[in-house]
Amino acid sequence: MRSIHLCWFLISAIFVVSACVTLPAHAWEKTFELKEYLKLCDFPDQVISYEVDFTDAKVRPEDLVLRNSDGQVVPHQLTDVQLAEDGRLASARVLLRTDLPRGGTRKFMLTTRGDAQVSAFAPAGVVEPEGDDRAVLRVNRQAVRVPYGTHDYGEGRPAAEVPAPILGVADGQGHWVGAGAFETPGEARVIKLEAGLIENGPLMARYQIRYAFNNDRSYRVELTLYHDDAFVSVSEFYDGFSVEDPVRLRFSLVPGLDPDHRLALGNGGYEKHSGEFGREVRTERHRYGKLPFELGLYSPNSNEVVRAATLYRAQGDCALLLAVHSLPQWEVSKRHIWNSYGEPAHLHLYQTDDDKYMRTTLAGRQRHWAIGVIPRQELVVNQISAKEVRSYPVGADIKEVYSRRRHGGPEIRLLQRLNDFSLDRYKDLVFEWDEDLSHDYTIDGRDESLPLKMTYEGFIREFFGHYGLLADLFWDNSGDLGGNHWGWANEWIYPAYLKSRKDWTPEQRQHARALLVFRVHLQDMDIAMPHQSMMSGHPNFVVTMKQGYAIAAATFPKHPHAQRWKDEFLRFWDEFLTLFVRPGDPTTNALPGRWTENVTCYNFASMESCNNAAQSLFVFDGTRLFAHPIAQQWLNWNMHTLVPFYEGNGRIVPPQGAHARLFEVEPGGRWHTKLNAIARLEASQGSEIGQYLLWCTSGGREGKQPQLESQVFQDYGAVLRYDFGGPNEAYLNVQELFGRGYRWNTRANGSLYYAAKGRRLSWNAMETSGDQYDQDQLPLFNINGQSLGARAERNVLYNFDAAQYYLAQGDNPQYTGRGVMMVRDDFIAVYDHVVDGAEGKFQWVNESSGLRAEYFNDPEFKQLVASRISDLRFPIAHNWDAGTPHPAVTSDAFSVRWTGLLQPRQADTVTIAMRARNAGRKLGRNDRGRLWLDDQLVLDSAEKEEVTITLEARPYRFRCEYTHGGGDDAAMHLIWQGPKTHLDPLQAVHFRYLQPMPQIVPVKAGPGDNLHIVSAEALSVVKQPWGAQVGEDQFVFMAGKPVEVEQGPAAFRGTVGYARPGELYLFEGDRIRLGDLALSRNGGEFGVSVRVDASGKVSGRIAGREGGRVEITLPQAVPAGARVFVGGEAVDADIRGQTVSFDVAIGAADGYRVWELK
Repeated sequence: MRSIHLCWFLISAIFVVSACVTLPAHAWEKTFELKEYLKLCDFPDQVISYEVDFTDAKVRPEDLVLRNSDGQVVPHQLTDVQLAEDGRLASARVLLRTDLPRGGTRKFMLTTRGDAQVSAFAPAGVVEPEGDDRAVLRVNRQAVRVPYGTHDYGEGRPAAEVPAPILGVADGQGHWVGAGAFETPGEARVIKLEAGLIENGPLMARYQIRYAFNNDRSYRVELTLYHDDAFVSVSEFYDGFSVEDPVRLRFSLVPGLDPDHRLALGNGGYEKHSGEFGREVRTERHRYGKLPFELGLYSPNSNEVVRAATLYRAQGDCALLLAVHSLPQWEVSKRHIWNSYGEPAHLHLYQTDDDKYMRTTLAGRQRHWAIGVIPRQELVVNQISAKEVRSYPVGADIKEVYSRRRHGGPEIRLLQRLNDFSLDRYKDLVFEWDEDLSHDYTIDGRDESLPLKMTYEGFIREFFGHYGLLADLFWDNSGDLGGNHWGWANEWIYPAYLKSRKDWTPEQRQHARALLVFRVHLQDMDIAMPHQSMMSGHPNFVVTMKQGYAIAAATFPKHPHAQRWKDEFLRFWDEFLTLFVRPGDPTTNALPGRWTENVTCYNFASMESCNNAAQSLFVFDGTRLFAHPIAQQWLNWNMHTLVPFYEGNGRIVPPQGAHARLFEVEPGGRWHTKLNAIARLEASQGSEIGQYLLWCTSGGREGKQPQLESQVFQDYGAVLRYDFGGPNEAYLNVQELFGRGYRWNTRANGSLYYAAKGRRLSWNAMETSGDQYDQDQLPLFNINGQSLGARAERNVLYNFDAAQYYLAQGDNPQYTGRGVMMVRDDFIAVYDHVVDGAEGKFQWVNESSGLRAEYFNDPEFKQLVASRISDLRFPIAHNWDAGTPHPAVTSDAFSVRWTGLLQPRQADTVTIAMRARNAGRKLGRNDRGRLWLDDQLVLDSAEKEEVTITLEARPYRFRCEYTHGGGDDAAMHLIWQGPKTHLDPLQAVHFRYLQPMPQIVPVKAGPGDNLHIVSAEALSVVKQPWGAQVGEDQFVFMAGKPVEVEQGPAAFRGTVGYARPGELYLFEGDRIRLGDLALSRNGGEFGVSVRVDASGKVSGRIAGREGGRVEITLPQAVPAGARVFVGGEAVDADIRGQTVSFDVAIGAADGYRVWELK
């Protein structure tokens, strides 16, 4: 068998008759049928192809004709031809050209021509040589100037002197645009050039250019021109090139065009990237002439990377279109993560003093794109609706385009045709299969507020009303068409179909499920949220989109592609976890698991979609998605971060990063529900981490209690714990972020989140550590507006149980470390190390965004039945109607009180009003609202509905009360508006609720090092030069440099230690004593503890980087026959009277080791 490309003008002719021909009864035939199931838009006329096995046909290429449904012979073309030994066809791809109207069908038959008389179709492409090494390849609506012939350059010719693959392009009217050339800063030389047609038929001409470069580099370009299409498809394949020794293609835009305007769709529409061609080059950021966007793979929200552009002159004759295609096949200079902006293989646009041009680099292995010229009058933006297509010419005033945000120009139409709405790809989708109507499932943890039972009309309107926009506008990542917003619908749309379809007609079911299958196809194309050509970010964006693979497989388990959908998600899943879950560092015992996105919000936004996928794949075939070892690490990290004592026994994540909203992370909140759903799924399969998480997320009512201990997590920090789940539980989180992150900040490193004695003792408002970052309102040490900074290395965690110590460090040259010692649940000691007496500020914050809401079962504020911190986006914007504000409120008449601080962001004169709805309806006739600021009554709805006051940019004590006398119209909205204040209900970010503060004793404050003792309850703290004495018998030794202490019964030499009767903790130092109990160490770099309990049992812990020798002096003689065990194994020890000494081996990778005297 042999393979050939049919070149029609060289090999054979196909004939056509003008009338229908009756086929002989024995004729071979193959039917191609297309049906438009989506009912969205008209697919424009284009070339599509089918793979055909001709083994049983016993025909030669010249025997075939193609007929449409009317029996007329129409052009076709064969490519990828495989011939049998006798010259007959074995297989080939059959090309044909067709459109597909909305809701319509098209049918073609490939048959043998029999004895019919035919006349030849002319080949589409015409090559017109221009000199020795150049030619014009012309198809009716497009032309391209290309290299021509075979040229051997011996030792090589500088690439800049060799014709580039595209020397110019033109439309069918002869408007030539551009001048292409190689640009080679280095010594790139072309050894050989070969160029010519490799295919030419009635539908398509394909031209190939091959370059052999020095240093064994190769470059091949295929240019494909289709009859009746106004673009050139460019596919490039290269090998051996590097960005360090770049070979670039430069295409000047000045000849024949000299564009002064551009259209490029970005975040929010055309406004961001469109307008005057080079307007940014006058700014410092773009002083090198590069425009602020490029064409290529992806950037979040299309901020810097777009997929198509139109370049034109407002008063010109033509416009140039650029669009990328076949993105899953792109192989660029590296595997990009999150954002590919700046990739050399992208198409970059420039304007300099002497040129306007596009430039790209041969970097990677392949790239696919399109270029075309259209007449200026075809430059219109279109709007597709269910009834019509409206066209709007693009005039000289580009601002007219901005107002049409839901429209797309010719570059978008080209992009859609080559990618998402390619008819050639659409035809391969399977829209009809045997669906089991009894199949059903529900995603545990889904948003229960979203209705699943829907009418067909409501289903289409809710989920697919914007598909028509997609067909023309393409992805606009700022709205519902954005890949992330589009993806969020997955957890709702597929279950809604399952719950509703039985009430629909068969035709309605077929239409709806066709749209659902098409959604999966969109995930394959890498246009929205790519995962094949690169791994796009943000993580929560891309997994929200890709979860559709898993959900579709579970929804349609009998679909022929269901297994492939599952497999594709798993392929994505493995890389997704590998990239976005931090690995640990075994050399320092720093655990893996930290998620790239901030723990309080976007960590869960990703987990939400992962839960949906996990629930779905488990239904599909029992796949346990979270059994992946990295997923287990992610869950483990989430579990370790949980802070105790939320409204009793609840556990929630700390407020690190953006959108730290209590109402989402609290039990029953959106994020908490997802974590609990994953825990239930994993626990049902016997997963240990599932059982542990279930205990943590259910308040201890379900699952199995984990035995959590203090841990350091790589690139996150330390989480110190004591008596987890017990009556004396304590928690301390020391933030120490490093490396890639999203919506949390290394500037907040050193922040402490402390909980003990049944309450949270430090907290910050929802955006203080996030989008409205405020260094002054975080629980950290603030030195000249900076905190610790960040560094990759992690220190040893001295987890000695009752007393623990960790030193967090960063890269701030003035602030070298924050040492924290946690002693049981009694207190923490915080030592801040500064350089050269620099002055910093110890900050402690314990506040939440929002207001304290109190709910009363009567209208007189007497029967308090519930209270909570409400940090809903609008804390006072409620429509209860006939319901009540809280489940504990059972009376039809009730009252609510909100208290806290109001913090206007800027001074303004505002009008504050109380309404039953945002729209402006008055409070109910039995209702009353009152508002106090700084304890002054400023508004009483019984007297007036609104008040105008001047507010300063400072905190105001805030109290608002609402009483409902009964009825079905309970509602309360507190809204404001001013010259600087948008009309809206007051948002949670404008409010702060101050929680009770702990006792804070400044042992050492002011310039230089600082030491503070923080406790939940009042303690006696006596300042000492070496630290502090707490109570009568506790000694905290903390100093910036080694000290030697002899004070009463206590002695210490070193920098950090703690002593109390019967317990010694030597963290950094070489000896410590209290009374008759003494502990010392010699050699190495390690810490050690000793404890003598009431029964006389002697034990302790060891941790550090390098072992040495330990010596303990006990209050009484060691019993005869006693031995020392370290890590459960006996070690040699020197025991003499009351003294025990032994050598220990320890490293940072070991964590801690327990030693005992038995």
